[in-house]
Amino acid sequence: MSELIAVQGCVLSFDALNTGTISITSTPSLKNFISNNAVYSGSIVFTVAGVTNTSVGGTAGTGTGTITATATKTLDNNQPVMRLNDSVTILVTGTISGSPGTWNTTITITNAGQVKVTSN
Repeated sequence: MSELIAVQGCVLSFDALNTGTISITSTPSLKNFISNNAVYSGSIVFTVAGVTNTSVGGTAGTGTGTITATATKTLDNNQPVMRLNDSVTILVTGTISGSPGTWNTTITITNAGQVKVTSN
């Protein structure tokens, strides 16, 4: 299925049960650009902080993760490009009911950062 290619400025979001801050730590390609924004390829590495989960009552959660590209045909620097709706489920470590605990959250590319170029 064709999806928009993710570029610098794309947005990662939590699933419906979690809120917090997501920071992308990987660097996009400096070879290819769409609308003057560098393309992400291969993977996007990120951290999460201040995660709250409404289902298990988790608070002060932190974690790291990597979303791996799902494109099958379009490459950048010999790696598949990242696309809208690529996602990963990660383990978050925080506090649940006053005790240390963990829970899962899914992080998804919800805004590609551009609306012109798609990829399969």
